[in-house]
Amino acid sequence: MNVRTDAPVAFDGFDPEAFAFLADLKANNDRDWFNARKDRYDELLRRPMTQLCLVLAERFRAAGLPLRADPKKSPFRIYRDTRFSNDKTPYKTHISAYFSRDLTKGSQGGVYLHLEPGRCFLGGAHYHPDPKQLTALRQAMVDDPAGFEGMIAALADKALALRSDETLARVPPAFKAHKDGPMAGYLTWKSFITGRSFADFAACDPGFPDGVTAFAEDCQPLLAWGWRVLDGVPG
Repeated sequence: MNVRTDAPVAFDGFDPEAFAFLADLKANNDRDWFNARKDRYDELLRRPMTQLCLVLAERFRAAGLPLRADPKKSPFRIYRDTRFSNDKTPYKTHISAYFSRDLTKGSQGGVYLHLEPGRCFLGGAHYHPDPKQLTALRQAMVDDPAGFEGMIAALADKALALRSDETLARVPPAFKAHKDGPMAGYLTWKSFITGRSFADFAACDPGFPDGVTAFAEDCQPLLAWGWRVLDGVPG
């Protein structure tokens, strides 16, 4: 599949059949089944994802968002890494992409797109930062609790909530002086995540890039809060 990236590209929307394909893949997750339908995968999933990334690249620029999208670097591969997993099924049963400031998957502070039948969502996060980064974020919380709480309030104004996918049992030793303070609960977090779910059919609408861009704008309080801290942390 070849899509020119030097010409204006419109996003036509994902065909509803794309979600039927993913559902069928879940029921038939083996290489023979997939290889016999590789052209359908390219047409139903890879092609519209390419279109979407090209359109989002322009939308992010136009909105002044410090995020980038690229059809080669933003999407995740459909192929699972089974080397260290007991689950040897070869394919993911969703497609996804990550939009960051530098087009790398490991960059902190980005927007994640997940398309899966009945489980579509957008996420914005500083996701499992490394120990040095996480310490810096925790320090920022105790140095400026009002700023952290203001960020949470700004997300709430956009109907977004802040959460973590994993927490410690107690406040880290380096922050035990704050175990009874207003940031105590947050100091146990390992990630800072917000998100918004949407129905499958929303991705089938040619206006879907507008929704992705709007979400990217809405979660800027979280992303920008972390960038201000992490940009000063040595690598």
